[in-house]
Amino acid sequence: MGVHHFSLHLIPTDVSANSYDNGFLHEHSVSDAILLRLRGLLPKDTSWGTTEEFRSDADWPSDLRIWKEEDGTIFDIVFRYSPVTDPKELLFSFLSIAKDADFLIYEKSSKSIFRPEEAVITKLFLGSASHRFLTDPETTILEAAAKTKSS
Repeated sequence: MGVHHFSLHLIPTDVSANSYDNGFLHEHSVSDAILLRLRGLLPKDTSWGTTEEFRSDADWPSDLRIWKEEDGTIFDIVFRYSPVTDPKELLFSFLSIAKDADFLIYEKSSKSIFRPEEAVITKLFLGSASHRFLTDPETTILEAAAKTKSS
């Protein structure tokens, strides 16, 4: 994940942030209609192996990954929004799909779980490294590198 990405996981309403085990969706199903909408969110299909991946056409793209087990069972759905090149409406479209599917959103860096509402996500985004990257990319990259080095 690039420091410019704002990474969001879809999670069922009965799951806590502490239960993340390589995905939240192990015992939950996602309807075909919701999967179809998610797959249509971004135009470029760059799927690989058992993972479905869709990207925007930009140089620093947003992407959506539908992670699957070998048997095809979905265990995680992650949307990585890139504010560098993609409009906020893309982020809000993802939230709309999550809301229609009755899922919550998990933002990993803050360990926050929240309802897919524009006001909530906007507040969380404004405090994120992705947002800081827009205004001060050099410092944000150095901070991310220091974090990586110390882990």
